[in-house]
Amino acid sequence: MVGIYRLWRDSGYAVGALLAGVMADLLGTAFAIGVVGGLTLLSGIVVAIVMRETRSKRDAASLQEVRYHDPDDKSSVDGRVS
Repeated sequence: MVGIYRLWRDSGYAVGALLAGVMADLLGTAFAIGVVGGLTLLSGIVVAIVMRETRSKRDAASLQEVRYHDPDDKSSVDGRVS
């Protein structure tokens, strides 16, 4: 899914900029900005409805337990100095 998303996102950078420029020239800047905003809103709604989280709640909870390890810190994980 991420690859498909990136394909459309990256295509949108090029094609979207060209179309927005042509639209702004023909119909005005305010209209072009409104269309871009509407398409952005529509894509967010589609993603919210169609895409689902694939990571389990257990995996997400285990990520909360991961602690940052500072390699310069001379103390051990439980706080004792080695």
